[in-house]
Amino acid sequence: MQRNVLDYPMHLNAPIDPRDRYPYGWRYVPETLSDGSEHLVKSPLTLEDILHPQEEDFRLHSHPHTQDVHYCSMVFESMLNTDLGEHVLSDCRVAWDEAGKYAHGPDVAVIFNVKAYGRWSTFNTIKEGTRPSLIVEVTSPTTRSTDLFNKVWEYAEQKVPRYVIADARESPDSRKVRLIDYRLNEEGEYETQPLGPNGRIWLEEVRLWLAAEEGWLVCYDAEGNRKETYTELDQALRSEKHARTELDQALRSEKLARTELDQDLRSERQAREALEARLKELEARLKAPNT
Repeated sequence: MQRNVLDYPMHLNAPIDPRDRYPYGWRYVPETLSDGSEHLVKSPLTLEDILHPQEEDFRLHSHPHTQDVHYCSMVFESMLNTDLGEHVLSDCRVAWDEAGKYAHGPDVAVIFNVKAYGRWSTFNTIKEGTRPSLIVEVTSPTTRSTDLFNKVWEYAEQKVPRYVIADARESPDSRKVRLIDYRLNEEGEYETQPLGPNGRIWLEEVRLWLAAEEGWLVCYDAEGNRKETYTELDQALRSEKHARTELDQALRSEKLARTELDQDLRSERQAREALEARLKELEARLKAPNT
């Protein structure tokens, strides 16, 4: 059953600047002109559109929100085996009915038992025969209520076993993230789970700890090793490549120095042999009888 966004309290959302024509984003819709021709008109999204998006909706997120979502997507995917039908979708429309009309757009969705990879713009759970086992949402100031209220009901109605919320409170000077862990009970409702050590959540679906540290999402493996961001991995690879280049140059310099040393030693040996030969020649002359 689809619930309207207006069924839930909106007081958790940040105030909207009345001067902003597109506070939630926009989509292009066809408009018929008087001459019968059609053209596309830029139409503002509503909060209902954010909750139940269409393909090609355009939505702007804050930089921290985007970083958190990309980080989780990358790290989760690194722990899965796509050959076994394990996939991570990020900001991809997920439809729950065969017609594909009733849908959400989870920040991160982990899905198992996918029969074949597709270049999905909408992942239809009925046609694919599987649905997300884990959904992670990172809240945004102007749309927090959709994640904290609507989706708690609607994901439960769609029997998503686990729903984790990273409730981010952002200001120009700070950002704090509170983790909420929901699991589906036997009655088909979500129950809040206690957080683990250090306020972390163990995600057995991807075999990772999820933590909120200094306003950012961070993942740790089972041994407690922090999973690096893509930027950190790239910088580490570049540093390793640079170190290897320097090592290669040092080895080449050492090889050249050894070659030069070998040449010097050969020249010295040849000079010594020539000197010894000359000395033997002189000795032979001195020992020879006068003629």
